[in-house]
Amino acid sequence: LQSSTSSGDSRNSRVLQEPSSSSSSSSSSTSTRVVLQDSSSSGRVMQEATSNLASAAAPAVQLLPPKYGYVLAATNDTLVQHMQRLGAVAGPAAAVIYLDSNVTLSKPPVPDEGVLVARPLVLVGLVRSNTSVDLHMRVNQIFLNETWSNLTVDRLVIENMAPGDAKSAEVARPLSVSSANNFWSLYYRRDENRLFIKNCTMVVGGQSELDYYLYWATVYHSSLPYFKQLAKFIRDVIQITVWELADAGQGDSSIFVVHEVAGSCTVEDSLYTVNDVVAPKLPAPPVDPGLQLNTAAKSPLVTAVSTVASLREQLKPLGPSEAGRTHVVLLRTNITLPAATAGSNSGLGTDVPPGGLPVPHPITILGDFSNQVPAVLDMGYARSLLALPRDAQADQVQVQHLVLKGLAQGPAAAVATSLAFPDVWTILAWAFNRSTDKSVSFSACTLELPPQEFEALQQQATVGGGQVILKMTGVRLMTQLALLVC
Repeated sequence: LQSSTSSGDSRNSRVLQEPSSSSSSSSSSTSTRVVLQDSSSSGRVMQEATSNLASAAAPAVQLLPPKYGYVLAATNDTLVQHMQRLGAVAGPAAAVIYLDSNVTLSKPPVPDEGVLVARPLVLVGLVRSNTSVDLHMRVNQIFLNETWSNLTVDRLVIENMAPGDAKSAEVARPLSVSSANNFWSLYYRRDENRLFIKNCTMVVGGQSELDYYLYWATVYHSSLPYFKQLAKFIRDVIQITVWELADAGQGDSSIFVVHEVAGSCTVEDSLYTVNDVVAPKLPAPPVDPGLQLNTAAKSPLVTAVSTVASLREQLKPLGPSEAGRTHVVLLRTNITLPAATAGSNSGLGTDVPPGGLPVPHPITILGDFSNQVPAVLDMGYARSLLALPRDAQADQVQVQHLVLKGLAQGPAAAVATSLAFPDVWTILAWAFNRSTDKSVSFSACTLELPPQEFEALQQQATVGGGQVILKMTGVRLMTQLALLVC
């Protein structure tokens, strides 16, 4: 491999010439592969041109011996060949394959028995355009079960990931084969970190899967005792030690993973999204019922919201098939309800039933805390947003990790003559129509109050550990509650 300065911009490009020879019955010719690389982008392949110096006929594909450990321009036609050839060489030396086109890993060209990768393998996409790897809803295609096996994907769009199957379940523990974003195209034990995802776009199985991922990131960072108990499984079993997320600026459809280190994989600077990028989305194969978790008993139903309309939709009662399952409405962003009007005392709209939307089953209204900054819910001074039944259980509505502002007074506040009237207290949360105070709880929340109310509460409170601890019993206020003057 020879390197020389091109006739173009000598600061940003190099010309790599890879000589090869081809022979035929009539003549011998030499071809030169010219690859332009951009040194300012860490040597990513930018363009490729192949010229035949002796004949107009294209030469046969020439493959370097495996000892070289690199391929500068793999295509949909050659990627599997290169992976088979390079991956079969066991040892700690890495092999690098640059892709210069979109590829589809279907069967064929992937053989039925899959492709063994017995060494570190790096797949790299183009810098200035999307390079898609369409997994075609296939599983167990690449085997990483040798001593030195691992896979790094860099600057690729990974699409059409499928849930795992019975064979995947052999190596799935502690992860669930129901979750497509566990990359079941790869066959390796998920208690071993053999996958590294960098600068990639991962198209996940669906919105519910993305919402669930965000929920567990919120649980991971929460300081609430109940969530800390749940997070023990994430920390001790799934072995997540770093989990940093950021807003991707694409609403509910995407999450940007700054850095995640788990027992099975490491992710850096990558986007998780439900949006199609290059490959058309294929229908996911059904998961074997015998491999599915009992979701009704073991996992909450999580739905993320970022608008008033989506919040209103998700506050509706669950259907019969989901009854009894914990429902979590996860606020991804700050939401401001429209101010209550004369035609309606509810900021959710004029078609809200009298008394509020019914809440027959437990529901948690949770702020996204994955980046450790709580979302703000402005109630718009509305009353009776949600209506709890008379037989509501304790904590039937739980509000967690939110900043609540725009809290309304009670319906008789206008005629109240002193603070002895309950209707003047916004802290009583008049947005919840209930017959028992214990049915609604607030945890790790900040409530913005009028100055007079805040001062009155201070007189009835003790201060300790930087928190205002209330002695009054008019509303159920849980741990880590902060009160602010609005």
